[in-house]
Amino acid sequence: MFGPFALWAQQNNLPLSGNVDQEILLGAVSTQIAGVPEIEREVVTEVASYGNQLGTILQAVEALAREAKIDVENVPELKAMVDLQARIEETKTRRRDALRQRAELALERLREADEGAWRRLRQLD
Repeated sequence: MFGPFALWAQQNNLPLSGNVDQEILLGAVSTQIAGVPEIEREVVTEVASYGNQLGTILQAVEALAREAKIDVENVPELKAMVDLQARIEETKTRRRDALRQRAELALERLREADEGAWRRLRQLD
């Protein structure tokens, strides 16, 4: 209801009572973005995510160290890089496994609820 004090009245929204779809873009979390935001946004969304960019750099540094026959265990920064790569791969593996398990459960539920739809999906293999 719109009354004389409606403009000053606190608006309370219960969870899921409004738009809950939100796009997170560059600058939404931090305004400290170097460069031109429009270019940065396009690079991240159309060319390579930050993770892909970082992964490419880490692989290049690792290849250069290997080519130069540098023992990464003796260089703390390179050791930290190798450890970071290992943690990233462990996280990716763990997340993929969890995703696969959820997908398998969803397919089993679909089979129980709608075997025809389940069979059609299985034919896509």
